[in-house]
Amino acid sequence: GVVIDTIGITDPDTLTIHQGTVIGNGALLIGHTIKDGVFHFGSVSVGRYCTVEPRAVLQPGARIDHYSIVPALGTVGRNQMPSPLRSPQPASGQEELRGFY
Repeated sequence: GVVIDTIGITDPDTLTIHQGTVIGNGALLIGHTIKDGVFHFGSVSVGRYCTVEPRAVLQPGARIDHYSIVPALGTVGRNQMPSPLRSPQPASGQEELRGFY
């Protein structure tokens, strides 16, 4: 139940994408940084029914809450989270909204 329309995923082992999410064309999901010649890994978590618009960048440590939209050309880094822009009302028969962290 996820649409991934990008090849810009650098570290798939550090990535969590929940159901109903759409990752736009050219989005970049980065799971590592290099500082002082040392690799540092961080997870990237995207909640349920989110949209990561084209060419958005999610950096290590990014956590996107359920029902959020990351705008085109936007960047989300560690300890940053866009506000949910969609109404968190699951369709009838679906489970209630719960945290995923």
